Amino acid sequence: RTRNARLAAINSFFRYLEYRVPSCLDQSRRIRAIPMKKTDQALVGYLTRDELQALLDAPDASTVSGIRDRAMLHLAFAAGMRVSELVGLRLDQIDRQTMSSVHIMGKGRRE
Repeated sequence: RTRNARLAAINSFFRYLEYRVPSCLDQSRRIRAIPMKKTDQALVGYLTRDELQALLDAPDASTVSGIRDRAMLHLAFAAGMRVSELVGLRLDQIDRQTMSSVHIMGKGRRE
């Protein structure tokens, strides 16, 4: 998967390069001809709407820990956060004036 992702990025760059630097057309086409590696399985499994709703509804909203857990699940889903990003979240990463944005440092120290 990583190989294919990198190859896709290289292909996109060389497709762009074909238009910007026409003298590189032959080399670009040779590089873009490198085949992707075949994968046997689906790359990512997804939850159905019903499964997601069941997951979000699972915490008991009548308890403090249930409210916390429910908020964490909603945030993780809405922001597409990894578990490590969610549990490592600090108060200073939340815009407390508007409560509308969260500053997340993701995998590979990406924001």
